[in-house]
Amino acid sequence: MELQDDDVRFDNAYYFILKPAGKIAITDIISRQSATLRVYPNEPTFTYTTTNAAAISDSRVANSDLVLLQELPRINAGLRTQLVQFVRRGGKLVITPAADGAAKSDYQQLFADLGLATVRFQVKATPMEPRELAIPSRQHPFFRDVFAEQTRQPDMPKAVPLLTWSRATTDIMTFRDGEAFLSGFSSGRGTVYVFAAPFNASYSTFQDNALFVPVLYRLATMSYEAMHAPAYRLTERAIEFQQGREEEGREAVYKLVSDSATYVPTQQQQGGQLVLQVPTAMQQAGFYALTLNDKPVTTLAFNLDKRESELACYSLAELQQMTAGRSNLHVYDASNAQTLAAQFQQQSIGTSLWRYCLALALLGLLGEVLVLRFGRQQTQAKEAVAA
Repeated sequence: MELQDDDVRFDNAYYFILKPAGKIAITDIISRQSATLRVYPNEPTFTYTTTNAAAISDSRVANSDLVLLQELPRINAGLRTQLVQFVRRGGKLVITPAADGAAKSDYQQLFADLGLATVRFQVKATPMEPRELAIPSRQHPFFRDVFAEQTRQPDMPKAVPLLTWSRATTDIMTFRDGEAFLSGFSSGRGTVYVFAAPFNASYSTFQDNALFVPVLYRLATMSYEAMHAPAYRLTERAIEFQQGREEEGREAVYKLVSDSATYVPTQQQQGGQLVLQVPTAMQQAGFYALTLNDKPVTTLAFNLDKRESELACYSLAELQQMTAGRSNLHVYDASNAQTLAAQFQQQSIGTSLWRYCLALALLGLLGEVLVLRFGRQQTQAKEAVAA
């Protein structure tokens, strides 16, 4: 009997894809000069364009990563529809209010369409005094890695809030009394960032403060979303990633191609997101080209399940419990002083009796020899006496 324990082998290859980030497309919808004109054009990471409400097009909004809406005197129904659809598809929208009383109803309608029911204009009988903003928390995810070590308290800007709200998804900057100055609201698949005051000297000094540039840059960088994850698992039921805007609404047949193997996954488009069901026939890890109507779109990386490298083992009691009632399965205790071969022999064959049989046979032969020898001598002696 021979027992052989093969070495454990693992798949040590992990496939992933890293692609350089593209430029962040920013569209600034303004009706007058704004401080943002001095922020974004100086950074090559951004593709910054300005426009007014009358000249904005559907494609301009749809192809943007971040849209800024600043102090518009009017927001017509067409622009409002474009902005709502942009946010619901996953876009990021920044809104600064207009002080013009005629624009308030348009802004309120836009807030309502975006699902921001708690955002309201302040109702004050007398002019409000500027209020100082609180120092942002370094622990807030928005400001992580933004501030360097400082030896003195920073000078904080002041603002006269035109907007107020009771709750938001996240409060980024607040006044000293706790009222929000900049907050983010989830809307559909996207996010709406709302400033309580516009960027002009009559209502705020924020645009002249050292915080203005890093906050605007942070809003822009947070708007970028990679098309897909670096890697996926073959055991995932479905994968979801950002669909190219030029591909939306098209009659699409997506395929996953690896060498000579081609798979057609079940696919579904959901508001700019593409959901693909991972085919069960896909069992080989590696790189797969995603094609749309036989034209390459991107490359996806798939890996085996993490459990493939699981090193945990069952205890003796667990194995005995798992094999209970199965007569064809036997569990042997490797910690026993007795060898596995001996355990197998004892359990499968039982106690060996051949040694005892052999000894009895030999004893029988010995008895027979003795009987024959001594019996012949006695016979010869009797014959001699008789003679």
